[in-house]
Amino acid sequence: MGIQRVEIDRLEAFEAGDFGWAAAAVTLTTGSDETAAFRWTAAFVLDSGVWRAVQVHASVGVPQAEVFGVDLAEGLSALVSSLGRDGAIEIADVAGSSGVVTLMFTDIEDSTVLSQLRGDNQWSRDIQSHFEAVARIVDDCGGKVVKTLGDGLMAAFAEASGASNAALRVQALEEDLQVRIGLHTGEAVVVGDDYIGVAVAKAARITSAAQGGETLISSTTRELLDGFGYEIGLERVVELRGLIGTHRIFPLLASGH
Repeated sequence: MGIQRVEIDRLEAFEAGDFGWAAAAVTLTTGSDETAAFRWTAAFVLDSGVWRAVQVHASVGVPQAEVFGVDLAEGLSALVSSLGRDGAIEIADVAGSSGVVTLMFTDIEDSTVLSQLRGDNQWSRDIQSHFEAVARIVDDCGGKVVKTLGDGLMAAFAEASGASNAALRVQALEEDLQVRIGLHTGEAVVVGDDYIGVAVAKAARITSAAQGGETLISSTTRELLDGFGYEIGLERVVELRGLIGTHRIFPLLASGH
C-alpha cells in the first residue's frame, strides 16, 4: 500500500491478571501524502512473563469505504471471498472459532518434592504413566487432551457430565499421587490445537484452589450437572487470582450413576 508514515494519535492499554487489552487511533500516510485513520485493537495473554498478542484487529470507521484504492470487504465471508481460494485457506488455518466447552485442568500436589525424592528418571516414568492413564480416561469420557503442563494437563469436553466423569475416574486411579482438578464451563476460542479465553484462565485458577485429591467445579458447571445425580459438596466463595470479584465453586464428590 506504499505506507510511508504511521502515527499513533491515541493509545490506551490496561490489564486484568493474565489478560490485557490495547486500543489505538492510528493515521497512515502514503508516499503521495494520502492519509487514512484506522482504529486498532489487540488482546494479549501473559505467558512466562511476556505479553503475547492473541488477536489484533484494524478497522476504518466508514462503511463501504475505499482506502488507498482498495475496496474494504464487509464481514468475514466477504473478506475470505475476496482473497480467493489460497487466501481463504490461509485465513481458515489461523482464524479462531469459539464455542462453549467444559475445560478440565489437573495438577499433581507436591510434584517438586516427589521428583526430588524419586529421582529424575523414576519421576519421568511415573509422570508418563500418569499422563497415559489420564489420556485414556479423557478419551473414554468423550473429551480430548489439549496439552500437558509440566506435571498436569488440560482437557476439553463437549459436555459437563463427560468432564465430571473423567475427573472422578482420575481421582480413583490407583496411584500414589494426589491430584488437584478444576472444571469450568464457558466460551473459549480455538486457536490451532489450543484454547484461549477467560474460561481457560478460570478453569486453571479453580484447579489451583483445590487440595490434593480434590476436584472443584465452577457454579456454571455445577448448574449443568443438576438432575444427573452427582454428589456435590457445599459451596465455597473464593477469589481467583487475576479474575475480578468472588467466585462460587463446589467440590465434586461422586457420580450418581
